[in-house]
Amino acid sequence: STREVAAGVCLVGDGGTGGSKNGGCPWYEPLEEFLAGKSIRNYARGGATVKYFLDRIGEIPEADLYVVAVGTNDVRYREEEICAMTADEYVSRMAKLYQQLCAKKAGAKVVFIAPWTSLDGDTQSSLPFAEKRRMNGEYCDALKAYCGRYGVMFINANPYLESVFATQPESRYMVDFIHPNAGAGVRLYAEAVLRGEQRE
Repeated sequence: STREVAAGVCLVGDGGTGGSKNGGCPWYEPLEEFLAGKSIRNYARGGATVKYFLDRIGEIPEADLYVVAVGTNDVRYREEEICAMTADEYVSRMAKLYQQLCAKKAGAKVVFIAPWTSLDGDTQSSLPFAEKRRMNGEYCDALKAYCGRYGVMFINANPYLESVFATQPESRYMVDFIHPNAGAGVRLYAEAVLRGEQRE
């Protein structure tokens, strides 16, 4: 029906989903050909944390499928007013977001993408790189465990991304420490999601 086509897919996320810093090219753009015939809505904001979306749940469009990639800024910013300060708090907020998205449309599905890895030299984070990476891993693992308990689709693109960054110059793919560039970067991120570690 026209309504079903209109509902389509909604991407919910932070700067990588919004195309921050790279001219507005979201990480999923190379995958749009696989969504032919579906409307694609983008509800993203650079710098967003989970709380940002919970506070604006009424603004998020109705969709058949939500692809949600948020959490890296909860780790990076360490601001209690806007961030989930622990992995448990992060999962609690993601669970609430899941429930509220599913309530928007009968039969709606949600895919969670683990919080994106961020690189060294992160000028927006007060955390030392090793601590930031450790915490990001904790948040990823906690989200994976939640998804496993409740049968939610989950993808962790970070192992693939980090394997590429370990052998090739980050500057080939990245605008900075967190945002993929509009060429090789978004292709890499899209491939990482397709190849990502999924919840079994």
